[in-house]
Amino acid sequence: MGIGHVGWGFLVHPGESGRVSLVGDGNIWEIGAVENHRGWIITPPLEDGYWRERTAQPLNTVASRAYDHYKVVPVNEPNVERAVQAERLVSERPYMAAVSNCMNDVFSILTAYGVHSLPNPHNLANWLPNAWYDHIVATEYDIADAAGLGG
Repeated sequence: MGIGHVGWGFLVHPGESGRVSLVGDGNIWEIGAVENHRGWIITPPLEDGYWRERTAQPLNTVASRAYDHYKVVPVNEPNVERAVQAERLVSERPYMAAVSNCMNDVFSILTAYGVHSLPNPHNLANWLPNAWYDHIVATEYDIADAAGLGG
């Protein structure tokens, strides 16, 4: 229906060289989403399709879940602990189409992580996940292209 869907990802642990890289080097990423497979306007926690994973290969996981593009936003002072706390809150609250949907969840988690340049999801121009994603000022990559993660 053109509404779209978004998920989150952030670097939890930089690799040995300190260089962000998808391929080897010990980088660990946290990825996840609330997918609301039922499509209900309000879906209780544990039924809303919430998932998260820590992995050295984030693009493989998201590609297997039919995500097709991603953007990379630099973060000067990442706060993994705050982002994980935000994930916990997202996992415990119900999905509500107008106020706590996939886009709102990504916004709250990545803002807690330290991303300060995301569009406001409450702005009418950004109200749908596809529009919100399109307004993120960052380079977009095909999910098969690891270049955005240094691969």
